[in-house]
Amino acid sequence: MLSVLTLLGVGTLAQLPTPADVGCGLGEQAPAIRRTDSVLSLRLNVPAFRLEVRAHDTLVRTMRVAVGMPRYPTPRGHYAIDYVVWNPWWRPPDAEWARHEKVTPPGWSNPVGRVKLHVTGLVFLHGSPLEGSIGSAASHACVRLANRDAIALARLVHAHGSPSVRAETLDSLEADTAATRQIALPFAVPLDLVY
Repeated sequence: MLSVLTLLGVGTLAQLPTPADVGCGLGEQAPAIRRTDSVLSLRLNVPAFRLEVRAHDTLVRTMRVAVGMPRYPTPRGHYAIDYVVWNPWWRPPDAEWARHEKVTPPGWSNPVGRVKLHVTGLVFLHGSPLEGSIGSAASHACVRLANRDAIALARLVHAHGSPSVRAETLDSLEADTAATRQIALPFAVPLDLVY
C-alpha cells in the first residue's frame, strides 16, 4: 500500500545534486508559463523589492524581498510555482561566483533558508538567513525572503496549489529543520516578475 505522502508527491530527496537542490543561479531557463484559473497569484515588482500575494485579485499580503544583482538579474516574465522544497540542501551551482562555496545541509543558516519555491531553471523564491539583504539587489537571480515570510508564502501556495497536503504535514516539515521534502503542486500558482 502506498503511503499518503507518496501519493502526494512528498519524498526524501536523494543526496546527489538535482536541479531542485542546486540554486540560485541562472542555469538553463524553462519557458515561462501561466495558469489563468488559479485563485492565488503572486506578483513581484523587482525594482520595488516587493512581492504581492493576491487571492481573487484582492491583495492579501505583501512581502519585502531581495532580488538579483545587476550582473545576475532576476528574470522577468510570467511563470508558475510548480513545486516546493522544504528544508532544502544547498549545493553550489557550477558557476564562478560559487566556486568557494560549500554544500550546506538544511537548517536556519542554509543559504536558501527553510523553504524554496521553484520559479524556473535554477531560480527560486526562497528563505534566507541574510535578512539584512532584504530590500536590495543582492542575489544571483533568485528572490530572497525572510525565512518567516518564505514559510508563510509556502503554506499559502500549498493551500491553493496542493490543497490535499494536510496542515499537519506542513507543521511537521516546518518543525523538523533536517527533513528535506519536495512537494509537487498539482495546481501551479502563477507568478509575474515585472520591472
